[in-house]
Amino acid sequence: MLSAIDVSYYIIEQFVRSKGRSISNLKLQKLLFYAQAHYLGLYGKSLFKEDIEAWKHGTVINSVYHEFKRYGNKLIPFTKESNQALFTDEQLAFIDFICDEYGKHSPKTLYKMVHDDKAYKRFYKDGKRRIVIPTSELKKIYDGTVVIDEKKFEESILRDIKKLDKTKAKTFTFTEALRHFGLAN
Repeated sequence: MLSAIDVSYYIIEQFVRSKGRSISNLKLQKLLFYAQAHYLGLYGKSLFKEDIEAWKHGTVINSVYHEFKRYGNKLIPFTKESNQALFTDEQLAFIDFICDEYGKHSPKTLYKMVHDDKAYKRFYKDGKRRIVIPTSELKKIYDGTVVIDEKKFEESILRDIKKLDKTKAKTFTFTEALRHFGLAN
């Protein structure tokens, strides 16, 4: 199973390569939360092994926080390429999709979204630290709730297929692409 650090380095790399800029620890934490929650809701299993905790400033993966806390609220520099060999094609496409959907929001907006989230509100206790949001609860709350802009999702999957094999990508329909990633029968 992936670690949240593995996923973090992939997200940072994707932002730098596709948008020409990195992201802050705060934004990274929120993207990791939505990636884990929606992955649990869609596939019934965790994307990464670490727990998500409810902290005062929202959802946090403790190991990721400590990995990048030295940057404070500044952008995390791109210093390490991700090991994409650790990921399945399905995971890469899914993370790309989450980054496209949620990454367009500012850290402040994501902060507000997480504070309004049912899972966060249910488990956060003012003044308490290290409160784990159980994956079983995230799975229940997010079961089947991936909000999809179908056109963007289709473009994201087809873009990832093109990365894999440019000649075959031109012949894939969207349904074939979903089958390729195990997202359809």
